[in-house]
Amino acid sequence: MIFKVFNGVGEAGNIGIALLVGFILLVLTRALYLGVFHPLARYPGPLLARFSNLYSAYHAWKGDIHIDIYRCHQRYGDHVRYAPNRLLINTAGAVQDIYSHRAPVKKYVNYRVLAQQAPNTLTMQDKIQHSRRRRVLSQGFSARSLESWQPRIVSQLDRLSQVIRECLITTPSSMENGWTTPLDMARTCKSPVNPEI
Repeated sequence: MIFKVFNGVGEAGNIGIALLVGFILLVLTRALYLGVFHPLARYPGPLLARFSNLYSAYHAWKGDIHIDIYRCHQRYGDHVRYAPNRLLINTAGAVQDIYSHRAPVKKYVNYRVLAQQAPNTLTMQDKIQHSRRRRVLSQGFSARSLESWQPRIVSQLDRLSQVIRECLITTPSSMENGWTTPLDMARTCKSPVNPEI
């Protein structure tokens, strides 16, 4: 019956119809794969996110992607499928499993967006470069190194507290409702609080 309807269309029309039917079948096959057979199909998440990156792109464009991710974790749990090939995990153990230096996970190419000028240890994808940079940084963050900085940091914090107290004393304050006059911390921190650090 369908062939009778399209019988008088002509050869060019038949090719167009065949292309349209082929495209529709391709879209349906892809949707079936992403919705049922994809390795991430078992994880919950927003319906549109299963089939397209448009969901996450929309929230990134809108500027509320962080809020939407939070809402998704509240609604769907610790594992959320946020795009066809993207799984968001919100557990303490996942941080160690994914971001430790021995993790068998390669960082996704989207980390390059975070490294505007130069890659850092969070955004670096090359494990060899990452381990070199981590080795250098770990010297500064060792327990002994941090303990050696403690007296200087405490001294600078004491100095900052003193500068804030002096500003509060010299600033006329109206104690309405128990609050003092606001203090411009940008200007206060510009004072020579930390010349050593």
